[in-house]
Amino acid sequence: MPDTTHPGPPPGPRDPGDAWAVGPDGTKAWGRFGAAGLLVDDGSGRVLLQHRVEWSHHGGTWGIPGGARHLGEDAVTGALRESAEEAGVPEDGVDLRHTAVLDLGFWTYTTVVGRASRAFEPVIADRESLELAWVPVGDVEDLPLHPGFGASWPALRARIETTPHVVVDAANVVGSVPDGWWKDRAGAASRLLGSVGALAAAGVSAEVLALPFDRWWPRWTVVLEGAARDAV
Repeated sequence: MPDTTHPGPPPGPRDPGDAWAVGPDGTKAWGRFGAAGLLVDDGSGRVLLQHRVEWSHHGGTWGIPGGARHLGEDAVTGALRESAEEAGVPEDGVDLRHTAVLDLGFWTYTTVVGRASRAFEPVIADRESLELAWVPVGDVEDLPLHPGFGASWPALRARIETTPHVVVDAANVVGSVPDGWWKDRAGAASRLLGSVGALAAAGVSAEVLALPFDRWWPRWTVVLEGAARDAV
């Protein structure tokens, strides 16, 4: 059953980012430093959605857990923090897939898309939700959606199963001449895997992968002396 026990919004801003950003034409958007939300699927054809409490902006609609970013906070960190605060999403329980950015010039909203790395049940953890639910992908459009999420959903749905795969051939990267790769194979392999790990953590520009949206977190495989080794 929907939770209707919350009396209203929490008193006062809790962080400097919890305020309206105002554009040159007077347009207002929540989040002085921008906002971010998490679209996570469970790997079985369902996505986690939030039924927004009535007093919130576009209350009564369905969208994704999210909110204002804090000062100096990157979008991924903000989306994971907000989804943990609002829906009990474990911050270490989501594998990143990609980010999509709506940029209004004076304000940005970043949708962080991920897949649950382990099963979990969402929990209403603050006053901003009437209910939380794992919704089959095919049923999402039947709900009264938050206008922003509704506009972005078709493109997000079209790529919900996309997982780019990057293969790195170590010999092509560090060389196989006597004074290169073969002189210190173990050390070179360790350094290469470390470099790939750093790239994997940061993600890759969508343009590099010829994919839509902003940034992707592909699956990485490093080929070491003819043997493939998954880095991430």
